Amino acid sequence: MKPLPLNTTSLRLCAWSGPALVVLFFVGLVAIAGFIPPPAPSDSAQLIASWYQEHTTAIRLGVLVMVTGTAFNATFGSAIAVWTRRGEAMPVLTYTQLICLGFVVVDAFFTGMVWGLAAFRPDEVAADTTRVLNDFGWFLFLFTWPPFTVWLIAIGLGIIFDKSGAPAFPRWVAYYNFRPLNPKGPRLKKIIKPAGTIRNATQKL
Repeated sequence: MKPLPLNTTSLRLCAWSGPALVVLFFVGLVAIAGFIPPPAPSDSAQLIASWYQEHTTAIRLGVLVMVTGTAFNATFGSAIAVWTRRGEAMPVLTYTQLICLGFVVVDAFFTGMVWGLAAFRPDEVAADTTRVLNDFGWFLFLFTWPPFTVWLIAIGLGIIFDKSGAPAFPRWVAYYNFRPLNPKGPRLKKIIKPAGTIRNATQKL
């Protein structure tokens, strides 16, 4: 069966959902909810509870905007996966992208939900409960980095392995995706060399 042509309209919409994701997420997190700068780990339970009580409406609205933006991570990441899939004979990196993307979306969504729960009745629960929910939300927020990093690496490797003759992304995008592993860059060749070895091995299969 002849493969169907790519639906460029849907791909463009999904690609433009990336800027929407960034704007909504950070507007909700920073401008509306005011979670940046974050509270100090040494802040007392009463201080955390008072902050939620004084900014209840802003936090509720902020996390609503934030989780709305989080949903666009799925569309944006899927558009990237479609393009990198074109250069893969065996789509293992594409599947890795989608699995890690799912973890990132769920984690980011529950981050907002936990903070929203802390702001639901902050004046009717114990201060310690509010602080635990606040801390739990920050743990979820900070520990998105393992699946997020693997997602970036899978994108980068997919770009490097692309031998379709018409790669969708330039190679510098791949190298930029490897920055979480080594921001200074001198050990980047240690990533690229094994990547080439894996590619050569798969070509022999």
